Order: sequence, then structure tokens, then C-alpha cells
Amino acid sequence: MRSSRRALPALLPLLLVLVVAAATCGQTGTIGFAGTVSAQARASMREPSRGAGPLARVATGTFRRKLNTQAFDSGRATTHVSPSFEGLGMVGANRAGTLFAVQRRGNSSIDPSGQLVLFEYRGAERGWTERPIYDSEWDDRNAAGGVTSAGTMLVFFARYDSHTGVWHDMGFIRSTDDGQTFSPFKTLPVGSDRWFSPYGKLIELPGGRLMQLVYGNDGYSYRVRAIFSDDDGQTWDDEVTIDRQSFERPTEADAILVDGTTNNNARLIVISRTEPGPHPKASGGLYQYTSANGGRTWKRAGFVNVGDTPSDISPWLTSLSGGRIGLVWAARRSMTIEVSISDGERVFRNRRGWAKPFTLFTSRLANQRPRQAANFGYPAIAAMGSSDDDQVVVFFDANSSDPSVFHEKAFANTDLVMIRLLGPEIAERKRAERAAAQPAS
Repeated sequence: MRSSRRALPALLPLLLVLVVAAATCGQTGTIGFAGTVSAQARASMREPSRGAGPLARVATGTFRRKLNTQAFDSGRATTHVSPSFEGLGMVGANRAGTLFAVQRRGNSSIDPSGQLVLFEYRGAERGWTERPIYDSEWDDRNAAGGVTSAGTMLVFFARYDSHTGVWHDMGFIRSTDDGQTFSPFKTLPVGSDRWFSPYGKLIELPGGRLMQLVYGNDGYSYRVRAIFSDDDGQTWDDEVTIDRQSFERPTEADAILVDGTTNNNARLIVISRTEPGPHPKASGGLYQYTSANGGRTWKRAGFVNVGDTPSDISPWLTSLSGGRIGLVWAARRSMTIEVSISDGERVFRNRRGWAKPFTLFTSRLANQRPRQAANFGYPAIAAMGSSDDDQVVVFFDANSSDPSVFHEKAFANTDLVMIRLLGPEIAERKRAERAAAQPAS
């Protein structure tokens, strides 16, 4: 068991983020004009709302042109430069093979302007096209979901009242025409949770059953649960609690299908962001759960051997060839995107069987003091084609085109960043292997 002394230093960057976020909440209306906060609002503010308050506002034209012409196939990142706070979303591919991302856009990370925007990738030269797909009076945020085998696009998200600090509701919209139109918003039950959110990608079991993960807090205990649909996402009538506890605090969780031939024998892995509770022996990091019966029951496996501090957050999983699994997360202590590529069978049986990770990307904020860590992270993975080389990771990073991004009191906005899952290190290794295999002239 890891020492609790190890967890305490890891909390320091998060405490700094909370201080910054508290100041931001005052600007966005979470704290009343008299400086008082209701008990319900205080409970809501404990939720890590994914993001902090604004950095630089406007990107220069030179910076935009430079990023839009980067050689994506070399393994370097490409960036969609934005004057807004964009991120906290998911990615996928439609039936035509077009890569899309549904992300939250707002004036800052927490404000009533928050809306959902559909981005579609048109190549390294053209970049992303974009259009809003949902906007309510609330802060519409934390998109999750994906595309079913029938081609239906499902977008889950929560609606947050940034004036009162209260989560309003949670639900989904649905598209059967590749995102051209969407159904009206349909709510999902939240039970006794005071705050709640979906997270991660949509899973389709071998028999066609759909599963989506959500998390929440009832004022005391934290819970991660799976909800299920048997009608292509029209209704979600069944749910299973994966974990509920207060000793350690599971929140954002993503799932992966390891194998199986039916809904009932499908083997699944879930990795959750988990932070320590107030007990001195509580720990934090990436935590693993497993199911051998299609998600009907779950087993706590324990903390994994990578991403083992409370500042390792927002995990996302993907399937690769040869039975391998990719686990990607944001390491906010080093301000990097990390990836571990491991054998699925091995890690299903052994939570400590994850391979040594390598760094995919380093944030522009990595050397900033004090750090505004909440303006970086939340990776999601999708495939632009059928091979492992076609898988990409999309996340957000603070905009650095204005020097004020590095000032202590900087306003924040974020850019969407995309990089190959088998990033620069693996791309370089493959190029060397191909060169070595070429016959001598």
C-alpha cells in the first residue's frame, strides 16, 4: 500500500488550483454579491468542474497560420486556436469516417455562456470546421458519449447554474444523421446526487447493449455508475453502481471492452480518477474496476501502477490491435499527457500490469508559476481510420500566443490540441524501422 505521506505533496498543486478556481467563482457569480454562499452552493463547489478561470484572449494571425500548417503525419500536435475556453468534451468518427469532437465553448471555464459545439476535422491544412449544436440558459458542459454501430451519435452532458453554483440537470441529445440535426434534450435520473456529470466514451457490448458512465456526489459519498440502453440510446432504463464511497473519491471514469461474445460474458475494465478523502491513509490516482458479466457486477481491483498521484486525472481508454489497450491521462504535476499501451488480458487480471508510460505532449503551462493546471488536460481518443496509427488524442491546453498567459493574474482561454496516439516517440521509432528495412541502393 502506498504511503499517505506520498499523497500529501501531490495535493499541493490541486490546492493551488482550488484557490484559483475560488477566485474565478467570485467573478462568475457562484459567490453572491454580499460574499455569502448557500450550503447547497458550497456542496456544489466541491465538484471539480473541469477547468479554471480565463488566460490570453486573442491569437495572432502568425501563430494561427503556423499551427494550421504543422506536419501532422510527423507526430507533432496540431492546434485549433481559439479566443474562447474550449474543451471538456469527447471525440468520435461518423459513418462517413469524418473525425468530430463535441466540446464545451464559453467565455471562461465556468459561466452561463457555456454551449456545446460540434467540430469536424477537415485535414491538417483546413483544420476544424465548427457549429453550435446546443445552447441553454445554463452552462452546458462536460460532454461524453460516442457513436453506435447503427450510426447514431449520442452526446451526454450536464447543465450547471453558474450563478448559484448548483447543478441543474443531466441528460443527452441524439442524432441519426451524422450530427446534422439533434433531438431535444432528454434528462437522465440523478437520484440523490447534488452534483453529477457524464464522462468518457459510449461502450457497445457484443449483443448491442449500450453503456455510458456517469458520476456524482450526494453531499457525502462519491459514486460512479453505468447506465444502459437496449434501444440504440433512445431510453436508459437500467443502471448499476460501480463504486460508492467517501474514504477515497472516484469521479471521472472511462470504460473499455476487453473481449466477449454476448452482453452477459463481456469483460470490461473501468479506470477512474480517484482522489483521497479526508482520512490520512486515503490515497489517490487512477483506480481500476473489472466486470466479467457485461457490467452487471463490478470488482474493485485497486490503484494501478501508472498515474499514481491525485494529480493524475481524466483517464481515457482505447482498443488497439493484438488485444492491446491504450490508457491516456493528464498528469497535472508534470503538465503532460501520458499514455500506457498494455496487453488487455494482462491488465484485466492484474491492475499492476500496465506498461511504463511515455509522454505524448507537454503543456505550454508546464513552466508557469503559479500553475493554472485546470486549463490543461481532458484527453479523449478517436480513430480517423482502421489502423493503430489512425488513432488520435484531442485535449485542451492554454493559449500561449499572448505573453500574458504566463502572468499570475492572466485571463484564460484554451485551444483544442490533436496529436497521434502513437505520438512523436513511436512515430520516430517506426520511421527508423522502415529506413532500416529499406534495401541498400
